[in-house]
Amino acid sequence: MSVEPTKMPVPSAEQFSKHLALLCRLVSRSGWSDLGASHMSVRVGSNNGFLINPRGHFLGDINPDMLLHSGLDSPGCRNKSDFEASVGVETHSEIYASRLDVHCIIHTHTTASIAVATQREGLRMYSIHAAMFYQRLGFYRAKIGENEAKAWTQALKTYNAMLLCHHGMLVCGRNAPEAFVRLHLLQKACEEQLACQNSGAEYFTLDSDLCTAISEQTERRLSDHANTVWGGLISSLGVTFK
Repeated sequence: MSVEPTKMPVPSAEQFSKHLALLCRLVSRSGWSDLGASHMSVRVGSNNGFLINPRGHFLGDINPDMLLHSGLDSPGCRNKSDFEASVGVETHSEIYASRLDVHCIIHTHTTASIAVATQREGLRMYSIHAAMFYQRLGFYRAKIGENEAKAWTQALKTYNAMLLCHHGMLVCGRNAPEAFVRLHLLQKACEEQLACQNSGAEYFTLDSDLCTAISEQTERRLSDHANTVWGGLISSLGVTFK
C-alpha cells in the first residue's frame, strides 16, 4: 500500500513578504547590508514573479509593505520605474527564470567575501565551513560588454552559491531560511580563510575525500537545520509584522 507524501501548505504572498522583510533585517543586523546596497528576493506565485527589497532604504528598516513586486501589485511598487530602479532586478529575474528550484536569492558585498573572491585560488579548503562548498561553488569575474544578468546565471550553473571576483557573493535557497543559513556558512568560510592567511603560521588543508563527504552531508541536512534555527533568528529580532 503506497503512502501519499505529506503536502506542505503553500505560503501566501503576505507570508512571503514577511519572510523577505525579516531576511533583510537579519542581513542588516549581521553587518552585511553595505548601506542598503545588498539585495535579496523571494519567488512569489507563478511566471517567475518575485519580491525584492527597494533601492534607497536601509535593510534594517524594511517592512513587508515596502517591498517591490515584479507583478507591480505591491503597495510599495507604485509604478514600473520603482521596480526597474531596484538594484539587481534583472539578475534576480534571470536566475529565477533559469532555476526553477531557486525560491530565494541573496547578494551581498562583505569584506571577507570580496577578499577571498579576488584571490586566484578562491575559497581554499582550510575549514569545515569551506568544505561545505566543495565543488558546489560558482565563480564569476566581470568582463566589459557582457550581459551581467545572463553571465551571473551561467556562472552559477546548478550551484546554490557563488563568489563574485572584486564584488562579493550570491547565494540561493529553496526558501529564505535556507538562503540565509547558506549565506552565513559561506561568510564564515571566507572569514576563516582570511584568519588563517593572516596568522603567519603554516596550516593544513582538508583532504578532498573528507571535503566531498562534508559537502554532501551539508546538502542533505541544510534545509532541516535552516528551518530549525529560523524561529530563533526571527525571535531574536524582536519585531512582529501584522
